[in-house]
Amino acid sequence: MMRKFLIYVLFIAGSSWALSSVIAWSFETLFLAKTESQVNYKLSRFYDFNDDVLFLGSSRAEQSFMVDTIFNGDHAYNYGLVGTGNWLWPKLLEDAVANDKPELILINVDPDSLDHGTEWNMSYYLDVPHHSTVFSALKFTTRRRIRFFPFKYFGQYIELFRTGIKQWKNSTSYDNKGTNISIKPPNPASFFNQDMAKDSVLLCKEDDLQILSEILLKNNQDMVVFIKLPSYQEKGYKIFFNQLEDRFEGVPLTYFLDYTGELSNKSNWNDHLHLNLGGATKFSKMLRRDLKLAADSNLIEIPPSVQFHSFN
Repeated sequence: MMRKFLIYVLFIAGSSWALSSVIAWSFETLFLAKTESQVNYKLSRFYDFNDDVLFLGSSRAEQSFMVDTIFNGDHAYNYGLVGTGNWLWPKLLEDAVANDKPELILINVDPDSLDHGTEWNMSYYLDVPHHSTVFSALKFTTRRRIRFFPFKYFGQYIELFRTGIKQWKNSTSYDNKGTNISIKPPNPASFFNQDMAKDSVLLCKEDDLQILSEILLKNNQDMVVFIKLPSYQEKGYKIFFNQLEDRFEGVPLTYFLDYTGELSNKSNWNDHLHLNLGGATKFSKMLRRDLKLAADSNLIEIPPSVQFHSFN
């Protein structure tokens, strides 16, 4: 009797393993292949290290930097990811600095501190190399869930299917080279919280500043540009961004661009923090102008694989 029971248990376990493997393989083939519509594509692409211009940051980066409006060429990409705030980009910066490849790295710095933000979506990290700074920084429970095939998909099937179909059949946003901007009319309720649009008066923690300082001091080839994006009806508080700028003044290969107060007309915004397509187009032209001025003045260096977009 016990032997039959054990055989039955092993049969159920083996069948479950086989079924899970088939489902996981199907998701990898149909929804998680290396196409831009997939939720884990950006970080998978990032760690190929084939791009020479990297836009990093949060949803504000994803919805503000229109790559083709700023640069021509196939080696510039927007790696902004929703919900990550300032949590993700310092880890990506550390891995980029360590890859022995010169790059231009443009970073959207969100208010209000370097520990603002979260991992947000486990699916972002499904293909992140396990030796990377990003993987090491993930919560233990996240690392455990995504470490092995097919276990990394347990509990994620419905979410991956929903996200995959939604992005695969995308018809409500501008989606190009990592930039994703909603083209739906804004919801008036999205403008209710003006306080979200100003920098906090909280100071950046010294430990976080020290970690970022060490990354920048180790850098000897990547040009790093920190960017403060505008917000709708912001009141001009820039304490956190100014603190970063003061701290890293004189550090080689760093540059700062501050757009506080720009694009103040409500017609440019989807909500207090995110530009709409028209606003992002205007901002990207402004950024292109300022980057070109900086390059012409030898303050930054542009990789030879890309050229500035020219407007007739």
